[in-house]
Amino acid sequence: MNKFNFTDTEKNKITEVVKELESKTSGEIVPYFVKQCDNYYGVMFAPAFFVTILYVLAVNVLSLLWLLPVKFAILPYSLVYLALMIISFAAPFFSAKLRILIVPEKREIIMVQKRAMEAFLTEEVFKTKDRTGILIFISELEKNVTIIADKGINQKVKQEQWQSIVNKLTIGIKKKDTANALVSAIGECRELLLNAGFVKKEDDTDELSNDINFKQA
Repeated sequence: MNKFNFTDTEKNKITEVVKELESKTSGEIVPYFVKQCDNYYGVMFAPAFFVTILYVLAVNVLSLLWLLPVKFAILPYSLVYLALMIISFAAPFFSAKLRILIVPEKREIIMVQKRAMEAFLTEEVFKTKDRTGILIFISELEKNVTIIADKGINQKVKQEQWQSIVNKLTIGIKKKDTANALVSAIGECRELLLNAGFVKKEDDTDELSNDINFKQA
């Protein structure tokens, strides 16, 4: 994962700021990275269908305008059509970056939300005494940052407050400064929790792992 291939120093910085948040607040934070939220293979049929329509239309128009070669033969035109079909289908098959360009925005949003919620459950971010877990979910392919806070925090912190942190972290990732952007984002989460009254209690314990989670899918 190129954008998220942190050095040991960067990993230590992120782990330390997570520990600092958890030493001062009752919150527990989990940074979670995925390469993509879905394979989106279903969208490969769209360019192939588009090429079919475009090719047939072009051949018919050129034929009507007498712009095709005099000796019109079905075989060479069929071979050209077959080649275009293979290319238009194979290109997105081997490139996730091409596939994501033709994924409908609504489907992309749904898949990101679904994958983020799966991460929230599989990492058991909900498994804290006062339901004060926070997931920072980052997907490379979709270029998406999502913060999911458990219900104990959501009672006091509004979604737009998280969105401000999301926006700044997204900008940092686009600038290829992911590690520092994440450190700053976690620092802002700490201040947000403190301002909302989530101060660490005497009986608070470290309930979730402080490690950064990297998933290939």
